[in-house]
Amino acid sequence: MEARRILYILKDSNKQPNWELRNRNVRIPRYNTKGTLIGIREIQYIPGSSSIWKEENKEEGVPKSIWFKDGSISVETVDKVAIKFIESHPDFETRFVKYDPEKEAANEYDRFEKAEEATSLLRKEAGDDDDKMSAIAATLFGAQSINWAANKTKMRCFNFAKDKPKEVIDAVNDPSAEANYVAAVGFKKGIVASNPQRSAVMWNDAEKGIICRVPSGKKALNVLGEFLLEDANISTLQTIGDMIDEKNGKPKAPKPNKKG
Repeated sequence: MEARRILYILKDSNKQPNWELRNRNVRIPRYNTKGTLIGIREIQYIPGSSSIWKEENKEEGVPKSIWFKDGSISVETVDKVAIKFIESHPDFETRFVKYDPEKEAANEYDRFEKAEEATSLLRKEAGDDDDKMSAIAATLFGAQSINWAANKTKMRCFNFAKDKPKEVIDAVNDPSAEANYVAAVGFKKGIVASNPQRSAVMWNDAEKGIICRVPSGKKALNVLGEFLLEDANISTLQTIGDMIDEKNGKPKAPKPNKKG
């Protein structure tokens, strides 16, 4: 009969699938049976030993290297000392975890639900609006995405929603989404642009001048979005919005009649 085993998996095995668990100079707090701290003591794993404490293993052999291969390590349940060492290690629950099929299934289902929520939100908010999808892409990927073709933008956004749904949900629900949208589409449609020195955001009509300054190290798109979010600049937000509507062929809202 095959011995039962416990599986431990690395939390991020994509970065380093083969990884050695430290087995030298590993120190953790040690307590007596009453729960009183004795001190900080060194632990180690020696095959066949009866304890993880180095002070109790002076005559019991040489510490053994413990390697995660392809992101995991399997330990027989009868090897109590190995299990105790692994689950007492400072890297337990931070670099690696004990594999729990039920918990993993629940986490996988939660990831699926979040991805569904993110993709549904994208379809609802921007599925038929290439400009809005472009603005969401600019929030997720940066200003370079403004020049992507519409289908590439959709593909990247929906793929990102599957991998990192929370970031997409946050981007769509961000209170600054409208300002970021107007800023991104304003750049995309040539209503606004950076000056040659990239130190300011300008109107496309040079005579209208500067909209806002861009501090060194900042991105013009982000600065414009923050600028448009301020209450004092709502008229600029509305002006760019009206110009976007005009570019899209939407009729201007009629001006109210003045009473004589």
